[in-house]
Amino acid sequence: MHILFAILLLFVAQVCAIPSGFGRETNSQRIARGLPPLPAKFGKVLPGRDQFYKPTPAFVKRSAASASASPSASPSASALTYIGRIRATSDDGLPLGYVKSSLGLDSTPDDDLWVRVNANWAGGPTDLIGLNFRIGPSFIGARASGAGHLARRSPATLDLMPVRQTLPGGLPALSADNTYGSAIWTVDLETKELRAKWINFDGSIPSTIIAYDQDRKTFFLTGDIEAYNEHHNASACGVSFHVTKD
Repeated sequence: MHILFAILLLFVAQVCAIPSGFGRETNSQRIARGLPPLPAKFGKVLPGRDQFYKPTPAFVKRSAASASASPSASPSASALTYIGRIRATSDDGLPLGYVKSSLGLDSTPDDDLWVRVNANWAGGPTDLIGLNFRIGPSFIGARASGAGHLARRSPATLDLMPVRQTLPGGLPALSADNTYGSAIWTVDLETKELRAKWINFDGSIPSTIIAYDQDRKTFFLTGDIEAYNEHHNASACGVSFHVTKD
């Protein structure tokens, strides 16, 4: 009887000696005893993992601030849309006035051409849309009879006029005997200067000059203004275009 009681006390002492944090046996312990591994439990977060996946309040605040600021890093297309008149200035800095809806110059302010242009941060070609043409809003581009091939030492020209829309950066389109393109414009986002960039039908990219012929009172594009003046006995000058709300 005393022996049985002593064995019972020894068993109780061993149980009490087990640390309170002790859990059930590990699979390695069970396998060492010849027992099968414990069944898997799904959907339980391991100790410490819940804090790893829950950001601190400071991190949440920083993340929210970054998310709210992200749209301003990439302005929407509307932020790059400019509407206004086109101010023409000669290469020597002489103000020539505003381009009219006839795509020329005259002294009638009520006939100023209003345009809309969608600029882009990459400086790629885009369309220029005239808003107050008599025929309605139209793409302002360049057109020539024949190939419309601009080059150095060539008097060839392209007339500025309403045309059908063409792809940016693509070859000009052909219609009957005419060559034309609309998406030939680039915009300087700081100065709002409009520049023309014509692509010849053979894929070559000439120097493209916006020019004004005072005798014809019209604007046009050319690859060599001196060759044009010599060929036509004219006194055309190079000009710059700026979109302005003034």
